[in-house]
Amino acid sequence: MALVPGQLVDVTVALSEIPNATLVPREAVNTGPDGQFVYAVKDGTAVQVPVKVLFDDGVNDAISGNLRKGDQVITEGQLRVIPGAKVNISGAKKAAAPGDKTQMSGRRRVKHSQDTEG
Repeated sequence: MALVPGQLVDVTVALSEIPNATLVPREAVNTGPDGQFVYAVKDGTAVQVPVKVLFDDGVNDAISGNLRKGDQVITEGQLRVIPGAKVNISGAKKAAAPGDKTQMSGRRRVKHSQDTEG
């Protein structure tokens, strides 16, 4: 099989793997004076968690930090969040079942790279 001049192809290149990476939606990562962070919801309270972005694919960020699989992160309204304050989630959808493509409004569950491994 050979390419003809002017022919277009779609190519996917795996550059590297990041073992034990935590994936969060890109909109969950914020930048402040002390670096990057996410707001996690723990016991109904907003907690600012410092993170380091290892890779950004434009949709999700692979991060390192003190987040665990299943932690909820705030993806909307971060400018109004006060660390340590109670979180009021309006219009949130219930958690999606495994394999369901629907997303929660305002917060999402954190997943790890192992979740997609075969």
